[in-house]
Amino acid sequence: MEKTVRDHVLWALDELESRSLKSFRNKLNDCTVKEGYQRIPRGQLENKDPEDLTTLILKNYGDSYGAELTLSILKAINENKVAADFEKLLANGKTGRRFSIIDSSASCSGPKKHFVAKHREALISRMYIVEGVLDGLLEENLLNHEQYDRVRCQRTSQEKMRELYSYMRGWGDNHKDRLYNCLLKNNKPLIEDLKDRERAPN
Repeated sequence: MEKTVRDHVLWALDELESRSLKSFRNKLNDCTVKEGYQRIPRGQLENKDPEDLTTLILKNYGDSYGAELTLSILKAINENKVAADFEKLLANGKTGRRFSIIDSSASCSGPKKHFVAKHREALISRMYIVEGVLDGLLEENLLNHEQYDRVRCQRTSQEKMRELYSYMRGWGDNHKDRLYNCLLKNNKPLIEDLKDRERAPN
């Protein structure tokens, strides 16, 4: 019977001792993921066994990026033997499809520009449904009432987004993730268009 991506991710995680599995979960939560993807909250990862962890990875990142991210984290936690065997299975196409794992360590090696920072100009100029975003940020306690009112009183959508970005300067990735979710909820076509542009070949 032909093996699936899930089979091989599960195999790799099953190979890890309990201490390494804990390191894998921690790294999965701390790792900077590609634009357009969100990190899995720490609470969802705690005490998950290999089977549940595999389900979470593939549900959140899909087969291709889920396999790539698994490989990069295995290397980041120095499980090099498991990583080499896992990469060999993927490269040989034994999952029924081939994956191109290029510079896989880069996914977890350093900070990358967050989606909302990378697309600042486009989001300011093209985001017209700002009030819904502000309501969501107020509910999430990312804006206080004074900041909320200050953004809302700006004349145009572009000025509102510019004012909003002025508050974002001190935010960490977790806060930016929540802003991304509010943007996605209120203007999914725009966010999907920006993600498609990222994926398009140059």
